[in-house]
Amino acid sequence: MPDLLYHLPGSYNITIYQGDRVEFIVKLENENTPIDLTGYTAKAEIRMSSGNKLVGYFDCTILDQSTNTGEIRLILPPSRSETVPPYSLSWDLQLSTGPEHNRTVLQGKFVVKKETTNNA
Repeated sequence: MPDLLYHLPGSYNITIYQGDRVEFIVKLENENTPIDLTGYTAKAEIRMSSGNKLVGYFDCTILDQSTNTGEIRLILPPSRSETVPPYSLSWDLQLSTGPEHNRTVLQGKFVVKKETTNNA
């Protein structure tokens, strides 16, 4: 794994409303140079607090590294965000090249606000 992945994870806090679609792209760089993520898998989970009950997860896609080097798309669809409780939670993003090679690269608070308008 590149040097950047051996540093402490970066911090990124997220606030959403229940039932909303959440989508963003993370770009990993080392000294302003994108890191080639070929051969990596990505996983991002939302928990009550670090290491506790899993309450949600993102769909993670490592984008084409020839055109979008270092980029990972994270999506939390409405069907999943509506089931996440309205609390202050924790989330993180991990990269892996196998069962013994996991590294957390991003983490933070995940705040869910109760929706006002019901889409039913």
